[in-house]
Amino acid sequence: MKRYSDPVKPALPVKPEVVETYEILYAKVSGRKHKKWENDGFLFISDKRRFRLKNSDGETQAIGMIDLAEYTKIADCEELVLGRFDVQVQQLMTEPIPPPKKPSPIAPKYNVKSYLPSPSAKRAKYKEPYFNEDPPPKPDSSKAKSAVKYFELRQPGEDGFHEGVKVSARISAKLRPHQEEGVRFLFNKLRHSPSGAILADEMGLGKTIQTVAVVHTMLNTKYQSRKLVNKALILCPLVLRDNWAAEFSKWVGSTNMCYIPQNSADLDRYWATSMRVPVCIINYDMVKSYAKQLRQIVFDVVVCDEAHVLKKVDGKIREIIESLNIPRRILLTGTPIQNKLRELYDLSLFVNPNMFVNFKDFVEQLNDKGAEVVSRFLLRRSCDINKEFLPPRHDYLIFCRPSELQIKVYDAVLEAITANSLTVLQALRHICNHPAFLYRNLTEGKFTELSRVLQAYPESFDMNSLQVCDSSKMRVLLRMVGSFRAAGDKTVIVSSYTTTLDLIQVLLKSVKFSVCRLDGSLGAAVRYRLVNDFNAGNNPNEIFLLSSAAGGTGLNLIGANRLIMFDCSWNPAVDLQSMARIWRDGQTKDVYIYRLFTAGSIEEKILQRQIKKVGISTVVNPVAIYEETTEENIEFEDDVLEDLLTFEADTACQTHDLIACSCAEDGGNSTLDNPNYEVAEEPVEGEELLENEKHALDVVKELGIMKEEHKAPRASMAELFRWKHFGGDIKKFTTLAETVGINGTDEVEEVSFVMALEPQPSP
Repeated sequence: MKRYSDPVKPALPVKPEVVETYEILYAKVSGRKHKKWENDGFLFISDKRRFRLKNSDGETQAIGMIDLAEYTKIADCEELVLGRFDVQVQQLMTEPIPPPKKPSPIAPKYNVKSYLPSPSAKRAKYKEPYFNEDPPPKPDSSKAKSAVKYFELRQPGEDGFHEGVKVSARISAKLRPHQEEGVRFLFNKLRHSPSGAILADEMGLGKTIQTVAVVHTMLNTKYQSRKLVNKALILCPLVLRDNWAAEFSKWVGSTNMCYIPQNSADLDRYWATSMRVPVCIINYDMVKSYAKQLRQIVFDVVVCDEAHVLKKVDGKIREIIESLNIPRRILLTGTPIQNKLRELYDLSLFVNPNMFVNFKDFVEQLNDKGAEVVSRFLLRRSCDINKEFLPPRHDYLIFCRPSELQIKVYDAVLEAITANSLTVLQALRHICNHPAFLYRNLTEGKFTELSRVLQAYPESFDMNSLQVCDSSKMRVLLRMVGSFRAAGDKTVIVSSYTTTLDLIQVLLKSVKFSVCRLDGSLGAAVRYRLVNDFNAGNNPNEIFLLSSAAGGTGLNLIGANRLIMFDCSWNPAVDLQSMARIWRDGQTKDVYIYRLFTAGSIEEKILQRQIKKVGISTVVNPVAIYEETTEENIEFEDDVLEDLLTFEADTACQTHDLIACSCAEDGGNSTLDNPNYEVAEEPVEGEELLENEKHALDVVKELGIMKEEHKAPRASMAELFRWKHFGGDIKKFTTLAETVGINGTDEVEEVSFVMALEPQPSP
């Protein structure tokens, strides 16, 4: 009997797993708030939540299933924990990973940021890479050779330099007169060792190119038949490491001059090959972590960028750097002295420990010899020099009428008189950006003292469907960026709060903008790439969102010529750093800086407080007194606090009311000698100074090294009379509507007042 089996069912097709690859940084699990990312590698994630973590050599370090909670963090590039590793996602990779190269003594592992020669360079005839920037002249090129101009620091045979000293033609062609002076100053101070100098130019004068010029020149100079310098160490904040390497590459013309070690193994590799790569660039945190290895390398010169970190004589970083026994030292800082004369003395000890017997001797020499004493070790020039080289800069203070919801919630907060004053100040600043930010904090159980403020919100208020019209600044911002896009200009938007950037990002994407964003969640390599990509394009549809805390220092965002400060900081230096990002060398278009304020609110009070304390320079000048002032450590007298908690919802501009200006508010000239304006003398704050220190302080103030912070302000609010004032009737905005981006009736309804400072003609 024939038997029949059941029919075989065809197998269902197996759907292949979709795998995404991410570039990551990782380290062993640590409970530290600020983690040290010691390794880089790749993370492979399937749509079934399987993961595999590999190092840069392709070796598997961890494998398993990823929790759903951790899985959701990947798209936002947040930190997560996988097995025994903390992981920081950098970016989704869209191209296949190149096969890992076999490690060699002169080439670091794949993906390590390095500027060492490639393995093929090992087989080539050796030639020091830092001599390659100028092409050799042809045998019959006498005319071409004579056309090459060098900035000469010493003639052949002068002062023991048999071959003379000259800056390379590539750099010499770009040096401005004040930069040539700076290079000459640094070389004169560092030609013999031990020695040191402080370059304290104000922001934007090119401290970096001057330093690159002098370091490169010393590496290529012989003194009495011996090389003047063999190796240089550059110390800087983490975010500036790649920028330093790029600057050397840009001005020297060689990518083989600098090396950026990422970890202990990279430092060992540099120690073995440092004769071929003369410049090592590391951040200050690595100095603390790898001090023992750094002591094994003999450096001839050290450059300390953002040198204010070394002001504490007993600081750990300074102690380690001094223990390296590097004979030549260069300090770069825009603020060599912030509050006390002793800070300048402490920096002088670092660059030349034997210059003064003690602090008393330093003060006495200042009193006796004046500026001559400081000029022995420090050079400082004002940023006014840049007016000749940079395009015009236009500054605007834009005051926006609060919305009905902002007024209602603001008043409700002020009625909560039992709440902590710091909590109230934070809540008011949230309201000025958008009432939703306070609403979120209240519903999440924060600001419990203000819980009854929730009653001020309508029952229909929903965080998932926010209204732009509930924030006057948000509405004005959207109108402005749309206008700038139509004009063909790129824009940078700065905020102190990442939550504010979150909302702005959503709004911008809803109107089809392409958004770049830099905040504290990004690693140094990603930041550098992000900034370069933004500057390289000219698409006005691109907008750069910047966290003032994470990106206020050292960034160059000249790809944009419009910058909007969406909110303000208690510390004026934070705002100044952010506003200086687009008005820098390389900018070719007129620059426009806009600061937004909610009229009559705490934001106007913060502005007034900045101006009264250190003058209108806090609004427009790229350099001002740096104060360690944050929302966490501010303290106010009762009368000051009462003023901060005053709200004038019906004013067009409380700052304009304060100076009692009688102008027509149509942009016409105002009278500085306003009979209705009186300046109240404020008591001088600060510690008592010894009699002989007072004259010494006057000396450094005359040099521009320290602003007159100890003195009461001299009618600083009156400086606003030099600005053009626009307000009241809509017709009065017509002369600046296009420039500010408020060229329509709807937009003007949100803007209550504008103050404009037009650029002065260059001398």
